Amino acid sequence: MRSFLIAILIGLAIGFIIYNNNKLELQENYNILGKIGHYTLYKYETDYCATALDVIYEDEQNVYYFTCIKSENYFLKNVRETINIKDALQTKLIHINDLIKLEPNIIIHPKENWYNSHIPAGEYLIIYSKI
Repeated sequence: MRSFLIAILIGLAIGFIIYNNNKLELQENYNILGKIGHYTLYKYETDYCATALDVIYEDEQNVYYFTCIKSENYFLKNVRETINIKDALQTKLIHINDLIKLEPNIIIHPKENWYNSHIPAGEYLIIYSKI
């Protein structure tokens, strides 16, 4: 029984250390936007954003994007991992509607005629501007 209690205490201590080390990686410019499932959504705040359409997700009906390249400023984090929002959406770790609830600056555009009137996904016209 005593070795069982020692094992539990060691496990709790290791978990506490891992949790605190994960927590300390965040810098002061990160804001917590909220929770999505078992993850916390963080946003890195900056004054500059390269002007372009930053497509973060597509479904059958819509294309979801930011008006400047800032998807790299958003990430999900829990005790085990950190993942950017594009990867989380593509792997269906989170749903786009959950993300939109926490970040209303995501633009939703009908997919119809999207590629005839916009820059294709993954290609950017970069102009730096202060936001």
